[in-house]
Amino acid sequence: MPPTRVVCVEGKNSPRNQTFRDALARGEHDVCRRLLHEMIDEGATRSQAAECLIADAMHGVGHAWQCDQIDVYQERRACDMALRLIFDLSSSLPPVPDDAPLAIGGSPQCDPYQLPTALVELTLREAGWRATSLGNQLPLESFIQATADCQPQLVWLSVSSIDDEDTFVANQNRMAASLAEDVVLLVGGRALTDSIRPRLRFTAHCDSLRQLADLAEILLIKCEHSRSQLCQERAVHNAAKTHQK
Repeated sequence: MPPTRVVCVEGKNSPRNQTFRDALARGEHDVCRRLLHEMIDEGATRSQAAECLIADAMHGVGHAWQCDQIDVYQERRACDMALRLIFDLSSSLPPVPDDAPLAIGGSPQCDPYQLPTALVELTLREAGWRATSLGNQLPLESFIQATADCQPQLVWLSVSSIDDEDTFVANQNRMAASLAEDVVLLVGGRALTDSIRPRLRFTAHCDSLRQLADLAEILLIKCEHSRSQLCQERAVHNAAKTHQK
């Protein structure tokens, strides 16, 4: 077989983005990592750098693969490398307090994409949540079991692919109805089009990681305020019981 063709992946018109896309397609992990941390050193958050570089690159790599501009192994390698870069960014965050609000989520059954839910996990952790991605291709019944087991304050659903809209809508609404009233349900992903979103039950829809980050910070403040109020009420109640004794 002849050597692989020269890689020039299309995407955002930026020298940094072009270098990152081409390096990802060539399997140059250290180059990609350096470009991410350069952007962070310039003031971007980790989720902003990931959305700007990784998300853009994976769109370009996917298009290049579909157009037969790169080989299958290059696309698969790029996916694996992108995941490792996201995990690297997440591991470089300071530890989240053990008593921080808990968030869990993932992608539903028939959705094979791993990167979107990994990016959501990174964004929420950076915002101060104890976020854990449950992975992709999960039956929505499994989401229901996970929320019962883990008792999170926030659940996210990242949807990049849907096989049957009616089945998905029915299952998603059943999952939403199973959540406690004080549990926030966030949804997002390219498969949640303008025609399907009105049929779903959720707290908020996010079009980008930037929107998610802003919303996560607001929700975190509300959770901490509610917890502070609850602690005060308990303190007053305990003090009253002590006084009665």
